[in-house]
Amino acid sequence: MTQSADSVRLSQQAYSTAYWNNQQAQNGTDPTTGKSFSSEHLDSDVQKRQYADALKTADLNLSQAQSKLEQAKVTYTNAQQQEA
Repeated sequence: MTQSADSVRLSQQAYSTAYWNNQQAQNGTDPTTGKSFSSEHLDSDVQKRQYADALKTADLNLSQAQSKLEQAKVTYTNAQQQEA
């Protein structure tokens, strides 16, 4: 269960980073440099899609980690009940 909880914490951190990166990207700012995409000669639409996709992936990973934690809790509770 500890591993699952750690996985949730790491996934939450990754989600938070992806969320804020996406927020900046949607405003036209490169999160890695703080400069506008246009000033860096980057395709704004492509960059925005990439950061949005990264956020979706982070959200999916977080959901999977939370599900695994819930499964671990059920397994732990069942083991306790069988022991009693």
